[in-house]
Amino acid sequence: MPAIRPALAALLALVLVLPAARVRAQSPPAGASAFSLPAWWARPGEPGWTPDANLAGGMPWTFAGLTAGAWDLRDPLAPAALPAPGIPEAQPPLAWDDSASVVVGEGGGWSGFGASLAVAREFVKPPGGHKPRAVLTVVNGTSGIDRNGIFLTRGDERTWLRGGAVGDKRGSIGDLDLAGDHVWSVAAGTRRGASTLDFGFAQRGVGQQQRAGVGETGSGQSGDLGWGWTKGTDSLGARFTRGFDGRDLFAVGTDVSPVRREASQNDWEVAAGRRVGPRALTLHLTVRDARVRRRIENPLTGTTSTEWSTRSWWLASRWAAPLAGGALELELGGGMDRSAARAAERRQLAHSASWRLGPATRRLRLFTERTVVPIWSDLDPLTKPFVQDTWVAGAELTHDAGATQASLLAVAGRVGNRATILRYPIRTESLLLGWQRDDAYYDFALERGSIAGRWRALAGDASGWVGQHTVGVSQTRVDPDAGASLGGSVGFRLFAGDLGVRLRAQGAFVGSRETDTRVIPDVTLPGFATVSAAATLTLGDATMVLRGDALDGARHPESWIDPSQTNGFVLARTNGRTFRFELIWPFFN
Repeated sequence: MPAIRPALAALLALVLVLPAARVRAQSPPAGASAFSLPAWWARPGEPGWTPDANLAGGMPWTFAGLTAGAWDLRDPLAPAALPAPGIPEAQPPLAWDDSASVVVGEGGGWSGFGASLAVAREFVKPPGGHKPRAVLTVVNGTSGIDRNGIFLTRGDERTWLRGGAVGDKRGSIGDLDLAGDHVWSVAAGTRRGASTLDFGFAQRGVGQQQRAGVGETGSGQSGDLGWGWTKGTDSLGARFTRGFDGRDLFAVGTDVSPVRREASQNDWEVAAGRRVGPRALTLHLTVRDARVRRRIENPLTGTTSTEWSTRSWWLASRWAAPLAGGALELELGGGMDRSAARAAERRQLAHSASWRLGPATRRLRLFTERTVVPIWSDLDPLTKPFVQDTWVAGAELTHDAGATQASLLAVAGRVGNRATILRYPIRTESLLLGWQRDDAYYDFALERGSIAGRWRALAGDASGWVGQHTVGVSQTRVDPDAGASLGGSVGFRLFAGDLGVRLRAQGAFVGSRETDTRVIPDVTLPGFATVSAAATLTLGDATMVLRGDALDGARHPESWIDPSQTNGFVLARTNGRTFRFELIWPFFN
């Protein structure tokens, strides 16, 4: 880790000297990628790295060593993880979005119970002039990869309708067997005078199994209905959100008992705001009711059922005003969640504050927040419901000089009652083993820097991050402590300029980590490097990508045990080399 610090210092120096332009260095590639936002977040060399994330999405989402309250995804079509964890394996491609962003360290006071350290948002806007638009995505590749989707939208700022569907299936990868998922969604809205009415609905499904015969199926539905009123500087809004899902754990030729998990959640929200010049005040009330029921059918002991439930409310305020040449935003909220076993944990206060200085072309952001996450369902048999609380502070510097961009993020925090869960690709089995509470404080710090540049037909980029944290009691150092990536590309045009070609090569490094088995003594897994390459062809509005990942061909050990092996406890391994073809074709009018 000490060797990485000089690199980050050099990146900071570059940020300070580059001239101004638009910030876009680390924004998700909305509108131009067949990957989902979670797969982009978990790519090699990044703090949220997850093995084979672009092929299998069952592993828990992580950031800075956290699983609960790590990061959250805000889907513009319908809630993606309601009730948590929802069906996170099924996600639409980034090609459906007009833009996307990831913000660290804000919103804890506003979101209240269940807030995350990082929030990823996707944005979809209707086309102008009532002209329809469609986006077709087609993905095929090795390991039986077959992922096809279509997204349609029409309308303007007064009336809009959008919807899409994508289905994904693949063959065996690494030590996982067949898998598939799908998601379809529809959303619509209308504006009449000062009032707006909108709704969204999505249905998600997943099915996957291991070579050992253990697998799961799941499906879920979520939707929301909202009303808003804006007149002059005053605003008022209300929203109802509901989600429910079911998961089944099955086993073929094993002694694992079938498990059925069902969950539901209802949220009621009301918000009111007023703006006076550059200052704005908004109030927000959320009332939540959620339930989880798990049933295990054991042929020897019979059927056993476990139920959890929670009811909570949260009242928050947000104040925005200019300060010292920048923009200040303060959030303060408080509420009660009845699920915690300790009475002292049921009532909570949380805050968040951010200050931005400078235009979007050259911006400094300082932030601090507290997040509270009730852990009330799918608990380890020896664990009672509790509340994880996280205090965090940090700074972010972004800069773009047109041909060159750079960014730097530094964040540090302390977590009380850190919630840990076994990192396992079959989500139902991971939830069955249950959440545990780490009684010791968990301290962490993470620094990340990036730089990208373009000169004529050449382009290059580099990023690196390093993390430090204490080792908990209930979980080892299962996440990497460092990562980096380095890439370069060259572009040219053929056939009288009609065909655009860009060739790119990239290397990534994933730092060392430890296994997470709860069965055998944990061992250290060494860091490794991986290489990928892509050829991107653009013809009119269509984009075609031929991509190769893990071209070195190495299969690196995972942190979990492969149950298909009969010669003792053997760690699973990543898939290794893969190739895929992607087509992204937007249609207008």
